[in-house]
Amino acid sequence: MSWILEEAYKCDPRKDRIVLENPEVVKELDDLLLNKYYLFIHSELKKTKYRFIPLPDDVEITSIWSGGDLERALVFMLFDDLNYSFFRGKFSCTKGGFFLEREFFLGLPQNTDPSFIFRTLDDERFVGMSPTLHIETSSVYPAWNIHYHITLKAGTGFEFKGWTLHNAAKGHLETTIHDSIALYEESIEGFSSMDDVERFLKIAYRCYEAY
Repeated sequence: MSWILEEAYKCDPRKDRIVLENPEVVKELDDLLLNKYYLFIHSELKKTKYRFIPLPDDVEITSIWSGGDLERALVFMLFDDLNYSFFRGKFSCTKGGFFLEREFFLGLPQNTDPSFIFRTLDDERFVGMSPTLHIETSSVYPAWNIHYHITLKAGTGFEFKGWTLHNAAKGHLETTIHDSIALYEESIEGFSSMDDVERFLKIAYRCYEAY
């Protein structure tokens, strides 16, 4: 109970709500994220030709409450040459396991055939975490030429249960980054035929299919 009292004494009594985190667990999880996982993520992102964040000096780790367990997470993103963010990942750890959330942002021009959009949104292999669509023309970045924004989402998690799954986690991270880049490069010019859409979806199944 000592850490609870120590942390409570540090809190502002004027606040109506406080959150207490075991500093030893915070340090343990942060060390794991920074020294085992972020170094790997950074290495994989650096292999690509795309701009990414965070850089080593800008890594920010935040807390997530998952039941009674403390979960610490870091976010990483990829951008194209026009500064359009086409991928966002969030990797988090508890003392018992890890979870990888991923989002791919598909941007399509206004003249895109609606049937291509409907095919992507209605794909049954994404049921459970269905793609979302919003329509917005960017006035800030007109060079993007994006009118339709489709977001693909997926998540993968494992519990350690007494054995090490670090290599499995790294494998998921590597695959996610690789497949998300493949998705971007398949769709960078938009879709001109349904065959283009099907090739895109075939790649998307590898990383974003809902199980």
